Amino acid sequence: MDENSRVEQGPVEDASRRRCGSATDPVGKAAAGLLVIWLGITLLSRDRLDPWWAYMLSGFGVIFILESFFRMARPEFRAPVGGKFVGGVVLIILGSLFISGFANWWAMILVIIGIVFLVQGIRGAMRR
Repeated sequence: MDENSRVEQGPVEDASRRRCGSATDPVGKAAAGLLVIWLGITLLSRDRLDPWWAYMLSGFGVIFILESFFRMARPEFRAPVGGKFVGGVVLIILGSLFISGFANWWAMILVIIGIVFLVQGIRGAMRR
């Protein structure tokens, strides 16, 4: 192949190198930074938060969901997000259950049903 027939790919090539979980993935780095910051905040607040680890789990879940939404919204950072979204929802539910002390378990079932409806609605909208 000679010099004149070579086509430069430019930004397309750069976007393909930024894969989820790679060293050049800025979204993954930002999410990791937020996770470490949240871990530090919950560890510093463990005297005030009871149980502190439940707040940590819920915060991790929120960060996973935020990362999923950001990846869905920005095409240059798009990657499979189903696992992180579902994992985030599970962490939020577990943390919330331990924060509420299981006394309000029936209310949590309503929240879970609402989340299932929300996820189904988002998935249906993404397929269109």
